[in-house]
Amino acid sequence: MNESLSEPPTIHPPGHSSIYVMHKFFGRKSENILRKYIKQYTKRGEIVLDPFCGSGVAIGEALRLDRKAIGIDINPVSIFIVRSTLSYISESKITDEFNMIAKDVRDDILNLYHGKCKICQTLVIITCFTWKKNQIIDKRYTCPKHGKIIESTKADDYQLLEKITQGTIKQFFTLEGECKFWFPSNPLYYKNGNAFLKKERYESIDELFTRRNLIALAKLRQRGSDPW
Repeated sequence: MNESLSEPPTIHPPGHSSIYVMHKFFGRKSENILRKYIKQYTKRGEIVLDPFCGSGVAIGEALRLDRKAIGIDINPVSIFIVRSTLSYISESKITDEFNMIAKDVRDDILNLYHGKCKICQTLVIITCFTWKKNQIIDKRYTCPKHGKIIESTKADDYQLLEKITQGTIKQFFTLEGECKFWFPSNPLYYKNGNAFLKKERYESIDELFTRRNLIALAKLRQRGSDPW
C-alpha cells in the first residue's frame, strides 16, 4: 500500500498582540503565521523583503527574529505606521508622558461624554452613542453599580450635544464658536480630482468624525504636540 501523505499542521491565527492593534489598518496578517514562515524559510541575519508591507507585521516579526527587513509600500500612511510601530521608546517615558497629558486634558474631554445611570443617577462616562438619520437615539455606558446599560437618549444628552454643536464650551471654542484647536480638513480626493477608493459618502477628513469626537481629538493632538 502507498503510504498516505500527512497534512501539514494547521496554524491557528489568534488575535493580534497589542503592538499591532494600536491602529485600524486593514488587511493585517496574523503575526504567528508570518513568524512561522520567516523561521522556516530564513536564517538569522538574512533579509526579509516585503514589497507591499501594509501595516508592517512581516517587517516587525522579521526584526523580532533577528532578521534584517526591507518594507515597501505606495501608501505613505503605511510607511508612517510601520516606522511608528517599530520605533523604540522607553516604557517609563511613555507612561510619564501619558500621565502628564491625561492630567491636562482628561477631565475636559470626559466632560463631553458625561451622563447619569438611569437606575441610580451615578455619574458615568458614555462610551457609545448610536446615530440614525443624523440623530442620536441611544447611549451605552457601564455603571459601577449596575454594569453595562443601553438606554434611549434623554434631554440632558441633547442639551450637551447642542452646546457642542453651537460651540459654547469655553474649553474648546472661541467666542465666535470656532474650535480653538487645529484639525485636518483635507478633501478625500487626489490632486487630479479622483476620489479616494474608500471615500464613501464623506468629502473631507473631518467628516469622518462626529463634532464631539473631532474637538476632543483636536485638543488631545494639540496637547500631545506641546514641547515637553
